[in-house]
Amino acid sequence: VKAGYNFSLNTKLIALARFYTQNQDYASSATLRGESTINEFNSYLKLEHDFSTKWQSFFEVYASNYKTDEYLNDAEANNQLYSKSYFDQWFLRPEARLTYTVKPDQVVLLGAGYTYEKLDRTDFATTPENKAPYVYAQYETQLTNNLSAIVGARFDAHNQYKSQLSPKVALTYKVNSKLRLKTSLGYGYKAPDFRQLYFNFSNSAVGYTVLGYNVV
Repeated sequence: VKAGYNFSLNTKLIALARFYTQNQDYASSATLRGESTINEFNSYLKLEHDFSTKWQSFFEVYASNYKTDEYLNDAEANNQLYSKSYFDQWFLRPEARLTYTVKPDQVVLLGAGYTYEKLDRTDFATTPENKAPYVYAQYETQLTNNLSAIVGARFDAHNQYKSQLSPKVALTYKVNSKLRLKTSLGYGYKAPDFRQLYFNFSNSAVGYTVLGYNVV
């Protein structure tokens, strides 16, 4: 479902929501049979407001939940439970942005947000939570008729690892009406996911163990 409402020429609201459900028979062999279910929910809300021709603001909220349940029964053992797994993940991210047009060829962007993530699943000894506020800024300008530049940076604070600063600069040169050259230089990082941090699984039949960094 999607809905929108214009409070005025300067204020607009958009809301979206999606729900998906799936249920299927599950079998890994001739004797092991069970059921698998998936329930997924996504929602998005965006509010835009123009204070003037120079100042524009945006506020967004995204929330989702993904949940699965799966089991197998052994027909040769009077349908006793053979295995069971589950996965329940919540994700929430509100974000606010402010745009200021200094001149038609100079734009400043400021933003801040917060990321919250929680996961409860099989092979996890705990229920981890990620909490990560962040801020960012960007300046875009036209240096010459053919050369434009973007300079920006983002700062992420996180409860699972050290804070990170990610700067970036980009240049675009317009050779002619059909050709443009672009180059950029930046510093970034790849955030570990929950599995890389908290996974705790042992396969006694084969003889191996997989451990996440925080488990170790």
